[in-house]
Amino acid sequence: MANLQEAGCGKSPISNHESTLQKLDLRNLKLAQVLAVLNQDGVFIETVSVDANDSDRLDFLKFKNKSSLAELIHILESEGLIKCQDSGTDQKILLHDTWRLTLQRKLYNEKELFQPIFNAAVSLIRRKFPRQSPVQFPQNDIWGVCKKYSPHIISLMEVHAASLVPPEPSIDYALLLSDASNYFYERNFFADALRTADASVEACKHIDDCEAARADIHTIAAAVRDTSGISERSKTLHHYIMAIALRQECLNKSKLEDVTHDDLWNYANAWGNMTPILLDYGCYEDVIVYAEFAMTIKRKLFSHERESTIACYEQYRNKHIALAALGRFEDAQRWRPDPENCIDDPRYTVIMIRYYFFHANIAIICGKLDAAYESLQKTLEMRTKFFGPTGRSTLDTYYLLAMLEIRRGNNDAAEAHLRKALESPNDWTDEACARARYKLPQLLLSKDDGEAQHLLKEASERLATYWEKYARYWPRELDLPDEDEMYDHIVPAEAGRLSMTKLLPLNTLTRGLNDICRQLASRLKSDDAALATKELAQLLKTQSSMFHLVP
Repeated sequence: MANLQEAGCGKSPISNHESTLQKLDLRNLKLAQVLAVLNQDGVFIETVSVDANDSDRLDFLKFKNKSSLAELIHILESEGLIKCQDSGTDQKILLHDTWRLTLQRKLYNEKELFQPIFNAAVSLIRRKFPRQSPVQFPQNDIWGVCKKYSPHIISLMEVHAASLVPPEPSIDYALLLSDASNYFYERNFFADALRTADASVEACKHIDDCEAARADIHTIAAAVRDTSGISERSKTLHHYIMAIALRQECLNKSKLEDVTHDDLWNYANAWGNMTPILLDYGCYEDVIVYAEFAMTIKRKLFSHERESTIACYEQYRNKHIALAALGRFEDAQRWRPDPENCIDDPRYTVIMIRYYFFHANIAIICGKLDAAYESLQKTLEMRTKFFGPTGRSTLDTYYLLAMLEIRRGNNDAAEAHLRKALESPNDWTDEACARARYKLPQLLLSKDDGEAQHLLKEASERLATYWEKYARYWPRELDLPDEDEMYDHIVPAEAGRLSMTKLLPLNTLTRGLNDICRQLASRLKSDDAALATKELAQLLKTQSSMFHLVP
């Protein structure tokens, strides 16, 4: 609020608000109300400059010439509601703080008034905030635009949550939240990613159709949890299986001639997205089942080898991590992290860094320490550039570097890396901190360091809490993993694991879904011959839904 006063917004007596509102015509009033639900730091004038072909919800901002919009803004400024402020090459409209409260209060009390204003605000920001890739591929080349408009999405979410009788959420609103969540996730802003993802899923509960859009939303809600560890694992599994069920429902309901290439790519992605969560659970044999099925579909979709290779990157990576965990080191080492040099493409740089990180993880397990060191140095440099020295992914890289240095016999360097990571516990997950606090004392004990016992006690208490609360899926007939394996198990595979061995038998968690996966895979020939979209869609349809399999 202080920044508004610094910008020159003097206080307006609240007693005069009603009389001022009565002077405004409908266009002026609607713009002021829309500003009240957007970010308090102001709205760029370009944001409210709409075109004739924009949503009908924005008709009140459509003018034959720009001077009419300028006049509308001038009236609001002359009446003391707003202040215009230069911001780089554009101007911002700042709504007075007391006016924001007055207008929000009126909207909260009148749902019939609130609904169209909220919808208009959603449409206004949707015009500027980019949709995620139609096949949910990372797009870190659009971060600049997303950064500019994401504060408005947070404001819409907070205004919606603050109302006792909130507006009915639309699929447009749910997708806007999900797209923002995807951006926050790519930037390593995990708190905002989780908030917006959960809000988008909550909005979906009020929507019965739109299966493809809802599948997008559940996929992002799962992905933002991929780096969270055991505390979010069951929710991640829920969202990924829900996404499969929704993709299958969409395919089953569609006419064959209406199914698109992207529909089937997303369908394949849904099955392939089971691989990261099953890696986290230690279900390595299951990972290979889902990875192979997803890659088979994609090879049928793409006639060009390079396109097919890029589309299969994620599943191919996860398959080879599983092979390493199963002890098939020779097969695992055949994986190259970026055969098509996608890291040089600004759209894909960030996700490619993850592949170099996993390449290093596999290399350490297979004893290829020099190759691992090279990959990790590249990863650390780029993650520090994109996420800063305390980004969650950066801290994971310091941890894996420490484990590498231990293998190389350089304990001093390992200790330095672990301490560097533990300097920022609030930016790391609790699970990752517990594991690092377990590993650091092992180095200190060799020095007879008094700090070690305290750290070990703290780490073991956290491990016991996490295991008791979140590892109830562990089969009673199986022996518990050893201590190293337990600490690695509570963190996500995305954080790096060196004690990867087969933990859970095939079909432990997802037997029913595994069976359907195999049945569908059996319909497709294992060769790489491409199929027409219509023919492939026919092979993948099922007689019944899969919602009963969602945990």
